[in-house]
Amino acid sequence: MVVVGVIALLVGLFAGYYYEKTKFVKLMADQAQSYQTQLDDAKKMASVNSTQPTGVMTDAITMPAVGKYGNIVADSKGMTLYTYDKDSKDVSNCSGQCLVNWPPYLVTGSAPTNLPANLGTFTNVEGKLQYTWKGMPLYYYIKDTAKGDVNGDGVLGVWHVAK
Repeated sequence: MVVVGVIALLVGLFAGYYYEKTKFVKLMADQAQSYQTQLDDAKKMASVNSTQPTGVMTDAITMPAVGKYGNIVADSKGMTLYTYDKDSKDVSNCSGQCLVNWPPYLVTGSAPTNLPANLGTFTNVEGKLQYTWKGMPLYYYIKDTAKGDVNGDGVLGVWHVAK
């Protein structure tokens, strides 16, 4: 009788262990499936996001108010942009050392679409896509180091803050 009791006890323990192990395995399988579903959803979102149109401009420029200048044209980080009197519509006449001191405001990535009024682009002599304001090529000034700097306005009488 004792042997039967011990066997029953062992069978009961084994059944309880097996039941708990099965529950644990099912729980782990459910969690793995949940993680896989989350991973699949993330991959789908990444795929959707990567097929969004590129180059759509929403903040290529800002128009901050800067002291006596009023609203000026600046890039999305607030760095002042300039025009050059020797340029003409969609034509840059800045080259060599001029481009060192006055780096062009270039498009990064693919060609933008849906640009705000007065903002455009053209392909400059270096073959790069450069932004324009009212048709005039836009440039930074090398001595502007912070948002809102306007150190290039009036340089040589031919450089002006874009407005």
